[in-house]
Amino acid sequence: MIHCVGQHEQTHSTDSLKVLAAQEIKTEHSVTHHQNKTRKKIWPIDWNNLPYSFDDMTLLVGINTSGIYYSNNYRELSYITGYSIGVEDFIPVFERAFFHFGLKYTRRGFEHSDYHVKFKTHNIDVPLFLSYELPALRMNDLRLLIGSQLVFRTGSTTEGAYTSPGDYYRYYPTQFSNFDFGFMFGLSAEFNNFYTTVRSFSGFVKLMPDDTGMNSTFSLEVGYFIFRNLRK
Repeated sequence: MIHCVGQHEQTHSTDSLKVLAAQEIKTEHSVTHHQNKTRKKIWPIDWNNLPYSFDDMTLLVGINTSGIYYSNNYRELSYITGYSIGVEDFIPVFERAFFHFGLKYTRRGFEHSDYHVKFKTHNIDVPLFLSYELPALRMNDLRLLIGSQLVFRTGSTTEGAYTSPGDYYRYYPTQFSNFDFGFMFGLSAEFNNFYTTVRSFSGFVKLMPDDTGMNSTFSLEVGYFIFRNLRK
C-alpha cells in the first residue's frame, strides 16, 4: 500500500513537471510571436506613407569654379575649382512655379595668383530660390532658377605663403567674413530620376573688411531623386 502511494506521488510530480514545461514553452512561443509581430510593424518601411515632398528630395554633387569679383586687386586674382555635396527639395507654390530649399557643403576659394597663394574656404550653403517651368523642353522639366543663398563659412585652408617683400595687399583668412548672402540664378532639367543644374552665385558681403571683393561661384551639379522609385 505504501509502495502504491509513493508511486502515485511520483507520477503526480512527473505530471506537474510536464505541465510546467508546457507552460514555459507556451510562454516562450508567445514572447517570440510578439517580437516577430513587433518586427513586422517596424520593418520593412511602408514607403507609401512618406510625405509626397520626399519624392522631390535630391542628393546633389557638383563641381564649381569660384573667385573674387569687384575687388580693388582683381588684376592679381584668379578663380580656382571646388566641389559641393548636399540635399535639396522643392514644393509647388503656383502653377509651373516651385520653391526650393536645401543644405550643402561647398568648398570655394580663389588664388592670389601674382604671389602663388591659394585660399580655400569651407562653407555651409542654404539655397532658397524659386524655379519656373519654361515652355521649351517640357518633357525634361527645363526650369529657370532665381533666388538667394545663405553662406556660413566654417573655416579655410591656405596653400602657399606671402614671401615677396614689398608693400602690397595681403589676404588673411582670420579676417574673412564668416557669413555671406547673395543672388543666385541658373537653369535645371530632369532626366528620369536624375536632376542637373547650372548655377551662378554672387555674394553681397565683402570677404575682407578693407577690400571691396565679394565671392563669386559658377557650378555644375548632378542629382538623384532618392525616394521616387520607392513609392509604389
